[in-house]
Amino acid sequence: MKRALSVFMFVLLLVSMLTIAFKVQPAKSEAAVSRIELKYQTSHSSPRGWIYVLVETSLFGGIEASLIQYAKDLEFIDGFSVRIYTVSTDNATAIRSFLQQALPIGLVGCLLVGDIPEAYYEYANYESGTHIIFQTDLYFMDLDGVWNDTDGNGWYDTHSGEVCAEIWVGSLKPSMVYGDDILLLNNYFRKNHLYRTGELTLPRRALIDLDVYDGWGELFVDSIRAAYEDIVLVNDDEATVASDYRERLLEGYEWIYLASHGSPGSHTFELHGDWDGSILGTDYRYIDPHTFFYIYNVCFTTAGYNSVAGSAIFADTYGLLFIGSRDSADTSLQTHQYREEFYEALSEGKCIGEAYLEDIRLYEDMRMVDPEYKIPGVEYGWQIVGDPSLHISGTASLHESDVNRDGKIDVRDVAMLSSAFGSYAGHPRWNIECDVNQDGRIDVADVARTSRNFGWYDPLFP
Repeated sequence: MKRALSVFMFVLLLVSMLTIAFKVQPAKSEAAVSRIELKYQTSHSSPRGWIYVLVETSLFGGIEASLIQYAKDLEFIDGFSVRIYTVSTDNATAIRSFLQQALPIGLVGCLLVGDIPEAYYEYANYESGTHIIFQTDLYFMDLDGVWNDTDGNGWYDTHSGEVCAEIWVGSLKPSMVYGDDILLLNNYFRKNHLYRTGELTLPRRALIDLDVYDGWGELFVDSIRAAYEDIVLVNDDEATVASDYRERLLEGYEWIYLASHGSPGSHTFELHGDWDGSILGTDYRYIDPHTFFYIYNVCFTTAGYNSVAGSAIFADTYGLLFIGSRDSADTSLQTHQYREEFYEALSEGKCIGEAYLEDIRLYEDMRMVDPEYKIPGVEYGWQIVGDPSLHISGTASLHESDVNRDGKIDVRDVAMLSSAFGSYAGHPRWNIECDVNQDGRIDVADVARTSRNFGWYDPLFP
């Protein structure tokens, strides 16, 4: 065993020397496709998949260094491959076609930075007799479904075929809030980097504040407990008020789930059947909440200028991701009874985007059983504001070269690779965890990837 390990370490050293010439470098620009131009890519294709970052062209120069750091973090901390493109087209269909072309190479997610073209969806609200219209990121997430505008008014109104989402999508749109776009984005990516490297932390606990759904608190606790052991529940009519919630925003929670009423730019609490008070989107910038991740079951939280979502994630110190609704559609418990799977996926080390996709797919499975089960606002109006590639702290490492999944790449991983080196599927020494590039055999290519990432550790690993 010692001799085999020595030989293996020699191979590892040799590969390390050879890979020096293949350090990450800014990629040469490809020919523009619908004014979408490649600006940077990481050095290899990861089995975990590709993340595309589409950036409004006018913003790129001012945030280039932040974007490259972000790409390196995704590659060396989380094991993703990354391509960064500038976008100057105003055609959402061109964006979707571009993403469709990337599915065969393993596209798993997309981050939209700046004012990237969006698609609109409308549906009939039979209670009010009106049509509700809102932007939908699902247009970019479901890349093989069929979207139609049957009345030719510029808004999609039917969605058929294979309607399940294939990729996750998040958006960083500084025009949602007041301030300098470049400064806001650079500060966001600074927070992102500090969180990934373990330099920016908060207590690993969750807050559930239910101004609506009286009596349902324990159901929500049971779901979120899959990811968080330390949970604070506020579900009493006297406590779920604006003044109390303002104070809780400064107490320090990694994750907050809120259910209340809302309108563009604010959310409002009730007390004894009357309106108690509101918290404005702009208040979040002044409060600077001590929270990384938000999921708000509140109408319009991602809609309008100085939205709650935009203000929360562009706050100075902590905000990183916000899941909320762009419209006033029903966001009832019909969907949230399935959120336990969402939190279980988070606890398994999947990023928030991956967990969100699993949640959507469960919802789609319900529609396969009951085609009438459809709440357009939940499926089409919900949006992730911020970076969905983030994962909650204290979860299992998913880096491709961390073959023993202990949160670091060291001699233990080398030893496991040494034991399985030269094997293939069905071989007596075969170990699927050591097949780093997932090609069905364990050879020098797997050694190369481990060599490149040797010394890596996950600062968020428990």
